[in-house]
Amino acid sequence: MISIRTKLILFMCLLIMIIDALSCLFLFVHVKREQEDAFKKLGMSIVTILAEDNEVKLALSHAQPAFLDAPIKRIMTFDRNDERGYWRISSPQEVIVEEKASWLNIDIKEIPVVKEFKNTDVPYTKRRWTSGGINALEPSQNPDLILINRMISEGNEFYDFSVPVYERQIFSEEAFATEILNEDKIAAEAKQRMLGYVQLGLSTHKLNKKIHDFVLHNILPMSLSIILGGLCIAFFLTRYIVLPLRRMASITLDIARGNLTHTIVVRSKDEIGQLSANFNQMTKSLEKSYTELKQEVAEHKQTEKLLQYRVKIEELVAGISANFINLAPHEVDAGINRALKAIGEFTNVDRSYVFLYSDNEKKNMDNTHEWCAEGIAPQIENLKGLPVDNFPWALKELLQFESIHVPRVADMPDIALAEKELQESQGVQSFVIVPMIYGGSLCGFLGLDSVRVEKTWTEEDIAMLKMVGEIFVNTLERKRAEERVKHHVKRLTTLHTIDKAIIGSLDLQVILRVLLEQVTTQLGVDAANVLLLNRHTQKLECAATLGFRSNAAISLYVCLKENYARRTMLERRIVYISNLSETDAPCVKLLEGEEFVVYYGIPLIAKGEVKGVLEIFNRTHLNPDRGWFGFLETMGAMAAMAIDNTSLFEGTQRSHAELTLAYDTTIEGWSRALDMRNKETKEHSHRVTEMTLKLAPALGIKEDELVHIRRGALLHDIGKMGIPDTILLKPGKLTEEEWQIMRMHPVYAYQLLSPIIYLHKALDIPYCHHENWDGSGYPKGLSGEQIPLAARIFSVVDVWDALLSDRPYRSALTEDKTIEHIQLNTGKQFDPTIVKTFFRIYQ
Repeated sequence: MISIRTKLILFMCLLIMIIDALSCLFLFVHVKREQEDAFKKLGMSIVTILAEDNEVKLALSHAQPAFLDAPIKRIMTFDRNDERGYWRISSPQEVIVEEKASWLNIDIKEIPVVKEFKNTDVPYTKRRWTSGGINALEPSQNPDLILINRMISEGNEFYDFSVPVYERQIFSEEAFATEILNEDKIAAEAKQRMLGYVQLGLSTHKLNKKIHDFVLHNILPMSLSIILGGLCIAFFLTRYIVLPLRRMASITLDIARGNLTHTIVVRSKDEIGQLSANFNQMTKSLEKSYTELKQEVAEHKQTEKLLQYRVKIEELVAGISANFINLAPHEVDAGINRALKAIGEFTNVDRSYVFLYSDNEKKNMDNTHEWCAEGIAPQIENLKGLPVDNFPWALKELLQFESIHVPRVADMPDIALAEKELQESQGVQSFVIVPMIYGGSLCGFLGLDSVRVEKTWTEEDIAMLKMVGEIFVNTLERKRAEERVKHHVKRLTTLHTIDKAIIGSLDLQVILRVLLEQVTTQLGVDAANVLLLNRHTQKLECAATLGFRSNAAISLYVCLKENYARRTMLERRIVYISNLSETDAPCVKLLEGEEFVVYYGIPLIAKGEVKGVLEIFNRTHLNPDRGWFGFLETMGAMAAMAIDNTSLFEGTQRSHAELTLAYDTTIEGWSRALDMRNKETKEHSHRVTEMTLKLAPALGIKEDELVHIRRGALLHDIGKMGIPDTILLKPGKLTEEEWQIMRMHPVYAYQLLSPIIYLHKALDIPYCHHENWDGSGYPKGLSGEQIPLAARIFSVVDVWDALLSDRPYRSALTEDKTIEHIQLNTGKQFDPTIVKTFFRIYQ
């Protein structure tokens, strides 16, 4: 903090410096202006003297430089400081003489010649003279007399003075009278001719040096003197003003620190003296009040400290509780460890920890979470699987939901000998534990250990531990509930996956592979297999395996007459072996390389029949819960159902294939019967069927429709069974009445086959193969694409084979005649596209 005296000194110094700076600036400007004016007067005096010199005028009149030596020598005596940079005397037509100083680094030819004086004849009245002579000349009032230009060249600054030179004045009577009477500024009309001009350049470096020396030797010393003097005045003045105030501030500070006996000496009767008297009176009043308040503060101090500690506890518990809100299950353990650290650091202990039951029977406890201060050895790995019955005293207290507070381990009662030995083995001097309760039962406990020193915990500390323990147990139970839900969802997803495999595939190997993958993943086991019962040999055969190191070992295991799988099948129940290494069964020796420990065998029963056995193996001990067993049984039931469904489908598929074969055999029998009835058309149905099946794909018939085309082609003349033999086998041509009967055979075919659902898709050829492209066919008179594609295809093939075969009423035609006949009827009887495709394939 800046003191008042310092502020006053700074203010006064700033004011003195401002005044000093303004004074120096004023003096500098004044001196510079006077020096420049003197410098300009010197230049004007020199050029004026030269301009008025008669010898200069004579030299300009006759253009003789020799006349200039004497005037120049006289003028140079004025330039004692060597300020002349150059000089020039010129006539209006030419330069008479010019010269520059040796220190000037520029060529004099580069210095411009004065061009402003253009009038060579100037009235006399325009020149002004005074009685003072040449020194009283006022060139600034008439620019025609003297021109002053400031010039800078190559770092050199100088002033250029130029003045015109006029011819000598011839005195008239008026001029003489003026001189005698000594009257100023009496104009006389006379005309003068300008002879030339005088030009002089003076350097400013001497001028600047004078100004610089003045500043250095006069202004700066004066400025420093003013500043030093001002500082001295400010120092002594502020000391006189501030010293009493500082003395009062020092005494006031002592009073503020509690020294109420200290008073201020009153030295004056001014405002400061009155203030000191008031302070002394206030001190006496404060001393009395302080004595009264001191005792009250002492009483409330402890209460305030306790309240602050409770507030801190509440903030700690609130912070821990907030950290567990929406905490993901996989982050719970880390959250508990962070909370243990916060509790340990807050209570200044060496170790904080959580113990939980490690099994469903609540016979053992594990140290699941721990925090240790720096330098304290962790004990979490040494406190796993502790039997609770070994610590009856602590267990009794915890089961009654009581806290255990032991400020000194050495003073524990004899009944707590086991607990005392455990604590002493860890170097614990004091400890406190509180029960963790959920749903009215003990789940574990939360504790604090002090290893370095003995420690006593307050009721607030124990209450805080109980609240934190409740937060922990609620969070852990929520974690378990979420994990159970996740496991349930995973198992439902697994069942859905297996359902999809069963529904979406009829391959038993694929289904069993999916089932074994889900079993090993969801149940957390190392290996599993499915053995199927052969109904003929009544032996179990390996259908699928997963997770075995060697399939040869499992194959030998299955081949044994006595193994756990056969026992499972015969007993029709789950067989569980907790430790395979402790059994002497021969089947186990075959699996020694697998290093299995646990075995489960599940019978696969569907509709009361054993379909096989599901076996699972694990290389470490398992601790399954009720849900795990339920899921295992469900997986076994689904495996049995999949095996049973596959067996049913395979049986159904075989029955369908046998029935289809019987149908097709029957159709072929009907076809052969028709050929046998009409000996001239023997093998006709077989030939046209093969040709139609070859032609149909080229015309866009799909493969799954070919079976119906085959059946229709074989049965295309089935309707002729309703035609009398006298007409069907007549050797000659048929009459019109007979043709009417013969044309009924497609209708008879439809009536015969339509009741058979199996042959509905095969009716197009028997019913429509005599329809013509132009609509002249029978039985319905269809035309164009109204005729089914299969019937149009078969129509071409049927006529081709018929014309090439002998009939009772005619002999077979040659191939050329047959081709000619078909081409002739293309577009009438036959579809042109089909005819074109037919010839492309068969020619």
